[in-house]
Amino acid sequence: MDGREQIQVILQSGRFSELFGWAENDWLEFKVALYDFENDLQCHELAKDVSALANAGGGVIIVGAGTVRQDNSSGDVVDRVRPFSRSLVNVQKYEGTIAGRTFPPIRGVSIKWMPDAKDSEKGLLVITVPDFQEYRPVLVQNVFVEGRKTAGNVFGYFERKSANADHYGIQQLHTLIQNGARFSSLDARLDSLTDAVNSLLQRDLVTETSEKVQTMPFQLSPHVLKGRIEALLNGAGLEGKPSFTLAAVPTSITNIPSLTLSTGQARELIQSPPCLRSSGFDLGTYENAPLIGRGQARRAIIPDYKALECWSDGTFLFVATADEEFLSWHTRPKEGQAFLINTLVLAEVTYLFCETVRRMTELMNPVPEALNYVLQVRRLDAPGKLAILRPQKVSEIPACSLRPITSAPYSGEFFSFFAPTDQVPEETAFQYLREFYLWFGIEEDRIPYTDVESGHRRISVKELK
Repeated sequence: MDGREQIQVILQSGRFSELFGWAENDWLEFKVALYDFENDLQCHELAKDVSALANAGGGVIIVGAGTVRQDNSSGDVVDRVRPFSRSLVNVQKYEGTIAGRTFPPIRGVSIKWMPDAKDSEKGLLVITVPDFQEYRPVLVQNVFVEGRKTAGNVFGYFERKSANADHYGIQQLHTLIQNGARFSSLDARLDSLTDAVNSLLQRDLVTETSEKVQTMPFQLSPHVLKGRIEALLNGAGLEGKPSFTLAAVPTSITNIPSLTLSTGQARELIQSPPCLRSSGFDLGTYENAPLIGRGQARRAIIPDYKALECWSDGTFLFVATADEEFLSWHTRPKEGQAFLINTLVLAEVTYLFCETVRRMTELMNPVPEALNYVLQVRRLDAPGKLAILRPQKVSEIPACSLRPITSAPYSGEFFSFFAPTDQVPEETAFQYLREFYLWFGIEEDRIPYTDVESGHRRISVKELK
């Protein structure tokens, strides 16, 4: 039985006293205290620790065990165990922080509270990080340098070595890439990363001038994407209101040649996006889609309701109100009551967004291999209570009104995942729904308007019509 297996046996048995004497190494880290999500530096530490393990082949972080330095050991050794109540662990915040601060967002991280065999009311938090080899290198966004947060779109690279999460400076990373170390299988991504690092070196990167850093060519800067979303929400009159945002960003440089043509296919697709039925929940505004941003984008808006926008670089955005006029349609809350998310609206608009993106990618030159999909919700607590979600079809909800309901863990969230361009819209849309329902704590096999085909769960278009 190797060390990883031994650790798992100890954790599953709850015999935490057997952790005494264990030393940290390149796959094992101990933390005596929980990460503090009110402290931005602590959020950075979580992203750093997880990304370092992902870049080193995966590993385990055990929270609730303290260590001490010993001269005869290569790493710090456990000398105390401090179990804590399960109520202190917010799994959604851990998942959101890891996904929001790493690039690509690390998926598949297991976050579990393990009870103590002697006192089941207390336990340890175990974060298991998978080997993220397919998507290495994993970078950390908005890093801290000597305790100070850098401005702008600065990234950091960390890798677990022995008992430490080593930080690679920009010159070290550049050297690694030039030597072909570690990332030889990344091909096109390696070329893009090399270009990005060269750009940073040429600009003499320091924390005081980090706002000048160019972003990686194969991925739109999170700062730029956020700015575009904010501008669209503001243009639609939805800034500061309950809102629902979908976005798709190509993972490689591309262009939509017909976007600037008066009779081009791209303009027609924006003005008349696909729908499933008359008066359904689609992206359509059926308004003129004029050029904006010096001819770099087209935008169509119904004020205070919804808006659609497409950029020449392939970025595609949709925003809508999240109140009873759209996402919570026909569920107008009484004073003090929470919004009830309409599961039909959520499934239908998400599928139609993915279908519209599929059609738009056919107009791109060149067609990207993959897209980064984003979902953002805001102000889901506008009536004074957090929005609720029932995993049932709309037609079933009145009859099931006595069933338990689930509230959003907090008022807003940002989700992101990658999908190949040739993936069918039904499967991509399900990935959206999966992220959203899991955020509410609802199992993915309970998501309505879905079925399984060829072993893959997907949106059922038949059930939406």
